[in-house]
Amino acid sequence: MTETNQLQKVRVILLDVDDTLLDFGACSREAVQSACHQTGIPWTEDLFATFQEMNAGFWAQIEAGTLTLRELWEIRWQRIFDRLGIQGDGPAFETAFHQALDVTHMPVNGALQTVQALKSAGYGVYAASNGRQKQQETRLELAGLSRWLDGVFTSEAAGVNKPDIRFYQYVMDQLHQSHPDLVPEQVLMVGDSYTADITGAQNAGMQTLWFRRDDLPQADFSRLDELPSIVRCLHKQPDFMRCSI
Repeated sequence: MTETNQLQKVRVILLDVDDTLLDFGACSREAVQSACHQTGIPWTEDLFATFQEMNAGFWAQIEAGTLTLRELWEIRWQRIFDRLGIQGDGPAFETAFHQALDVTHMPVNGALQTVQALKSAGYGVYAASNGRQKQQETRLELAGLSRWLDGVFTSEAAGVNKPDIRFYQYVMDQLHQSHPDLVPEQVLMVGDSYTADITGAQNAGMQTLWFRRDDLPQADFSRLDELPSIVRCLHKQPDFMRCSI
């Protein structure tokens, strides 16, 4: 949480996509298996585990501004293959992986009831993701979440990745089209990445809640379906510790 929690003022809630609304581990496993089938690369648990490890490192570089999405797509699978001694075409596998990932859509437990509850409570509810616009829109649509969202903001559309403050400024510019008097303090960002979602949004003056399904002790909460109750509680009691479930 930010140190000065004025959540009674929040009008708009931004939700990260991967590992917040959608289960990226399950989605990426399905996409890797599909890409293996398409390209003839043998599927192994070691391949997927190496992908998870190296992909996390690549995304840390993206959040630090030392790697671009385009560069990630060019190098990711070739680096993974090189690590494992696999003879394969990394860029071709990346294409197959992306084609499969574009339609993966396993929601995190509680995602649907959470967005329904937030929307029913009168908030503006949006997705805010580092990723491609069409891909994230498609996945959220297939997951049955889009009808409860007012929009999807992506780094592709913004031209910069979270945590760059320009991403959040882009979001504010877009929000002003439907909420002309909105200020950053009335926006709550919820996500799993402390760097991209929490630090980035705080630097832009927004409120934040850190969501981690792995029960990381420092995080604010670990079950997405707790979010409506936490926000409702904070409207009455601005002490986050008293609102933890």
